[in-house]
Amino acid sequence: MKITIVSPAYNELENLELLCKRCHAVFEGLPKYNFALLLVDNKSVDGSWEKIRELKQKYPFLSAIQLSKNFGHQGGLLAGLKEAEGDAVICMDADLQHPPELIPDLISKWEKGFKVVNTVKANQKSSLLRKMIDKTFYGLMNKILKSEMGHSDFRLLDRQALDTFNNLPENEKFIRGLVNWIGFKNIAVPYNVETRQYGVSKYSKKHLKELVFMGLTSFSIEPLRWITKIGFLTLFPSAIYLLFVIITYILHLIHPYPRWQIPPGWSTLAVITVFFGSIQLLSIGIIGEYLGRIFNEVKKRPNFIIEDKI
Repeated sequence: MKITIVSPAYNELENLELLCKRCHAVFEGLPKYNFALLLVDNKSVDGSWEKIRELKQKYPFLSAIQLSKNFGHQGGLLAGLKEAEGDAVICMDADLQHPPELIPDLISKWEKGFKVVNTVKANQKSSLLRKMIDKTFYGLMNKILKSEMGHSDFRLLDRQALDTFNNLPENEKFIRGLVNWIGFKNIAVPYNVETRQYGVSKYSKKHLKELVFMGLTSFSIEPLRWITKIGFLTLFPSAIYLLFVIITYILHLIHPYPRWQIPPGWSTLAVITVFFGSIQLLSIGIIGEYLGRIFNEVKKRPNFIIEDKI
């Protein structure tokens, strides 16, 4: 039985050898398995590719692919999943925040018949705002998918599950959601996120925002339905306000007293204009997200291009 570890890396020069050592130490305790470590270099600029060439001489289980440019974390992971061989594949980041020492637990669950073994963060070192965003996002995604989605890309995939995933025809793939969507018997294992020893995180707020929008628009038309719901919610108070204006006007005709006189209402008009204008812009933005997904999908551009292999 062969296990392949897929690890995308971008400017992780200081972590590469430590990753090899820790993975090797783990599999020394699993003698019945052959294992390979497949590094995906996302066109690093810190000499990572040259370091990988050096490490290959020292660690024969190591192989690597270099992409023609930085295709982002998702692109690097998709490239590794497409190239990976073996009876099962384990995805983990090269920054070692995903502890290799958890691998035996993932394999143990796989041996019990689970074809997808996700992981869930037991400790969360992010800011309060990030925790709130994560909780809201995963809550929405779990509601859309009607099951619990993994909270990271640290997981094990059985060969059958991996082949099913790789054969999905769509171009823009939200990995965490699709792994959940394909089904198969699955389970989640908790883990503690380790502190980076070297380097800094390459996952910016921009990448996080793109991930959130991709997740929400890739699996459901619910955001489009939200527009309709918002329309009905704003229709009700608008109708009440219209009724108030009509009644006030009628009372002013019957009893022309100043208290029934309709005020100029510039502030009210401004509030209403801004309110409905904001809803319209929000609605156009949501529709634009779906149109953008369609635009990217019909072009059929690859998620990655491989420039070199070791």
